[in-house]
Formats: sequence, C-alpha cells, structure tokens
Amino acid sequence: MTTVNTKQINLPSDPAIRKQIQDAIEEASNSFLRVEGEKDFQKNLFTELSEKTELPKGYLKQLANLYHQQNYATFQADKDNVSDLYETIFNTSKE
Repeated sequence: MTTVNTKQINLPSDPAIRKQIQDAIEEASNSFLRVEGEKDFQKNLFTELSEKTELPKGYLKQLANLYHQQNYATFQADKDNVSDLYETIFNTSKE
C-alpha cells in the first residue's frame, strides 16, 4: 500500500520572509553545534572524574542532574515510594 501525503504548504514568496526563515534556521544550527560541544564537554568531564575517583559515570551524572535541578527531596521521596511499592508487590520487607 502506498501512502501519499496530501498536506499542502504555502511556500513563502516574500524574500524578506524567506530571509527571516533562513536566518532562523542558521541560528538554530549554530545552537545545535553549541549543544553538541557542551555534551562532549560533559562526557569528557564525567569520564575523567570517574577515572580519578573510581565512581561510576552514571552516578556522577545523576548527582550532577540532582544538583542542577535542585530536586533531591523529590528524588528521595520517589525512591522511597518505589521501594515501598516493590516491597508490597513482591511481599518483601526490610525486617
């Protein structure tokens, strides 16, 4: 079965509008490059820190996210809730 896209778009004919779109797309592309650079920086930071401290990268990333989002209390409450739910569902206890 062949699917045909029947949605039509109005292509901009105004040169000013086309230039505005082009400039915005170029700026978005520049933003993507900055984000990629920051992701590379973070990856290298956590790799080096993990090697120096012998702590898993995943824990270091999670710690950084908790610090950045300032949501440790919510994280702890969610963790406790999941633990309680697990103990209830699988009939285990801390006793």
